[in-house]
Amino acid sequence: RFGAPAPALAITRAFARMLGGEIAVPSRPGEGTTSPLELPALYEARDPAEPAAAPVADAPEIPATARPEAGSNLVLVVDDDPATRDLLVRFLKRDGFQVATAPDGRAGLEQARALRPRVVLLDVTMPRMDGWAVLRALRADPDFGATPVIMVTVLDEQNLAFSLGATDYLHKPVEWGALKEAMERFRPAIHEGPVLVVDDDPDVRERMTTMLTREGWRVASAENGLAGLEAVGVRKPGLVLLDLMMPEMDGFGFLRALRDKPEWRDIPVVVLTAKDVTAEDRRRLAGRADRILPKAGLGMADLAATLRGLMGPSSGSDGAEVADRPVAP
Repeated sequence: RFGAPAPALAITRAFARMLGGEIAVPSRPGEGTTSPLELPALYEARDPAEPAAAPVADAPEIPATARPEAGSNLVLVVDDDPATRDLLVRFLKRDGFQVATAPDGRAGLEQARALRPRVVLLDVTMPRMDGWAVLRALRADPDFGATPVIMVTVLDEQNLAFSLGATDYLHKPVEWGALKEAMERFRPAIHEGPVLVVDDDPDVRERMTTMLTREGWRVASAENGLAGLEAVGVRKPGLVLLDLMMPEMDGFGFLRALRDKPEWRDIPVVVLTAKDVTAEDRRRLAGRADRILPKAGLGMADLAATLRGLMGPSSGSDGAEVADRPVAP
């Protein structure tokens, strides 16, 4: 129990929550304020007689030669503050991620190129190379243009961060709940197969591929229904995003052929269409499509949530549910 001024309490509360604990501030007139701090047993003070735990090393948790695939759960933490790195590593490992760390921007850029992480958590104010320079370098590299980068900093520069291509922005001291929410998007999909985008518009395919890859998904694409069926035959996808109006074979024909094969009936299908869906369209889609979403005003957050729900361990389509709802931008 201890007393502390308000700014110190705010910082202490943030760190307490990062460690899974909490701090209270009971106060009585004439007696002052005490602030009991509670932390999980995992973080209780160790016996001085016990050897100190080894610090988190500023080296990859896996060999640099073992380059993870895009679907891996490796997170790269780039921050010059050892305490921040340690706290982020503890949280991320506890939440099931693999973690590599770097103590400055230049080392972080080298680690990113060597390890190809799924996500980068990036500080701004660092020696040798600051976070803005690292972000610019990553976005200028074709191999990392779609790698999710979350800025984690005390600076209030969200507009600059997003203009440079940041995926998300978190303030220090980091609220544990905010970090957990941000990282949920980047968990590997339960299904091994990619998301298959079937659309005849090359701009739509490119845009969806970029958006989904940045959100942590593996993506394949096809320009019409026939090419989509060929892609499914080559590698069974975890989910299909399907346009309806296409040449050679439209979305209705693709769905009919897909559901005719028993081994493909469990593949979730989300219809993304600019078409006004009629009652007849609904009848033709019923029992075959899992969701119908309009392309207009499509929001990536809601689309990602839909995909996670359909590809999660408790999902599995029986082809019976069709929903038509707008997606908020």
